[in-house]
Amino acid sequence: MPFGNAYFIIGNAYAGKSTLARLLAEKHGGILCGENWHDSYPEPLDAEAFPGLCYTRDLKDWHEFIRRTPEAYKAWVDETARECEILELRMLPELCAQGRPVFVDTNISVETLKTIAAPGHVLIMLADPDVSVRRFFERPDAEKQFLYRLLLEEPDPAAAMENYRKGLMLINSQENFDRLLSAGFPVLLRDETRTAEETLALAERIFGLEDCIRLRPHHGMCFRFYEGKGYSAEFTDHMGGVIRALSERPDTQVRLTCSADSVCEHCPNNVGGTCQSADKVMRYDAAVLDACGFKDGDEPAYADFAARVKERILDAGLRRGICGDCEWDAICAKHRREP
Repeated sequence: MPFGNAYFIIGNAYAGKSTLARLLAEKHGGILCGENWHDSYPEPLDAEAFPGLCYTRDLKDWHEFIRRTPEAYKAWVDETARECEILELRMLPELCAQGRPVFVDTNISVETLKTIAAPGHVLIMLADPDVSVRRFFERPDAEKQFLYRLLLEEPDPAAAMENYRKGLMLINSQENFDRLLSAGFPVLLRDETRTAEETLALAERIFGLEDCIRLRPHHGMCFRFYEGKGYSAEFTDHMGGVIRALSERPDTQVRLTCSADSVCEHCPNNVGGTCQSADKVMRYDAAVLDACGFKDGDEPAYADFAARVKERILDAGLRRGICGDCEWDAICAKHRREP
């Protein structure tokens, strides 16, 4: 499945989609596709093919944008969502090919997600329609605040705001809320008493990301020879804890990932979820997966994974060919008595 490492979040306004996507990407070393991420599409858009997106691209006076009728505003939103789906589907394969989890605040429709998303990889977030409209401008993002300032600049700000809110009501209608609620995907309803961290934990449970030790495949070799040395005191303490946890419970299920894992969380070379030696360690990971017969995303018991690493790599004398250019190579060679 081309989007097997993509996690999609959809819903109505003010439900917390953008915040959750960011928190997930930060914690799990993923790629963030935040609100309006389609703006990074690298090719020029044709106005005939993408009239909705090109309307704002070519707009001379943004006051025209906020003066439209509610019906015209909703029609534009619907058309733009359709166009954004096209762009997202063009851009996602390249992002997913990087091997890291991709967290998408998406415009892709429920109907399309049912055909492209991996099982358990779609979450719908909903706020009460009244909240979506009433608190629309309370968000601090630049786009919302820009529109708010435009409305205040109108000759009759109160009338302009009322007109705009009517458009928001059409977009964030009870009908749309009910349609998403019954779409067949897991739903998180906005709850003002729930913290962002609690929402994150709920989403991780839905996506199958909770309480799981994520493991870069090449770390299966590192664990065999670890002697308390590493990039920093914080890193070594944390890595030692991961190794002890897995040694005490070898039946623990691990998720093999060619991106930042549970060990990398406290590594100084982990910058924004990306290893500063990404190309090298991804080469190590790919070689370990190939030798052991696993794939990125597989979830074996740690004991089974460790046994394959020992049998198919270490005992077979393949380790140095995989990671001989690692700065810690001397430690592993010493323990294996390699030349």
